[in-house]
Amino acid sequence: MNKWYKNISSIIKETGKEFTKHNPLLIGAAISFYVLLSLGPILFLIIFSLGSIFGEKAIEGQIVNEIKNLVGDKPAQIIQTLIEKAYKFPSKTITLITSIPLLFFGGTMVFYQLRNALNIIWEVEPSEESNGIVKKTKNYFFSIVMLLIVGFLIFLLVLKSPAIKLLQENIPLSGVTIDILDFVLNFVVLIFLFGMIYRILPAVDIKWSDVWIGAAVTSFLFSIVQILVGVNISNTNPEDAAGAIGSFTILFLWIFYSSLIFLFGANFTKVYAKKKRSFNK
Repeated sequence: MNKWYKNISSIIKETGKEFTKHNPLLIGAAISFYVLLSLGPILFLIIFSLGSIFGEKAIEGQIVNEIKNLVGDKPAQIIQTLIEKAYKFPSKTITLITSIPLLFFGGTMVFYQLRNALNIIWEVEPSEESNGIVKKTKNYFFSIVMLLIVGFLIFLLVLKSPAIKLLQENIPLSGVTIDILDFVLNFVVLIFLFGMIYRILPAVDIKWSDVWIGAAVTSFLFSIVQILVGVNISNTNPEDAAGAIGSFTILFLWIFYSSLIFLFGANFTKVYAKKKRSFNK
């Protein structure tokens, strides 16, 4: 037990040192900018694609509700306003046409920043072949594939609440059970998302067993921190900070905090993978 505690304590301390060593604030800000740039188009495309099946208002309400649970009412209202303005545009086709390239640009830049960040954390550099045209083209299409995977995971999160509601209609469940089920589903989806990114993006070979441990720790920290940040944000008054600008700033800060958790988890994965041999002795 004492040895286990020392190992865990050692990993946490070293993770903290690695985290602060790689300028996480600058990297987190860059990631957050491109995530924010992609946010509007990806929400529009999700509502556009699923709206014909489930109804635009239903999907919009579900997305806004999920955001509200994470960051509070005011930032969620900004998202709702952005969606409504997009749908009030004279032509949805024009909005769709402009959203797709913006989404792919922002999305590919997000994964470009994530890949660079992970390579910095692992202290590795891409091979010289990555500078070739063929390799760059492969990386571009790879980013698109990753973007589609993320879109699919968001799709699952959007359908999560309706699925739970349908289950509740057939099986009587308490409010506590619903909350636990909701937390577990979020936790599992985040593990898969973080695991895919930690394993595939960096230019280093990592065992899946190490990746899943790191992804699970990151998912847990992410879920807990989002609850704490959401509570603090919901208790603030954005009107005191120039109204909509204050709410927009809060939304950006939430994305920024999420980026820092992602980077901390990546450092944890690195430290754990390097120390695992000592655990097996």
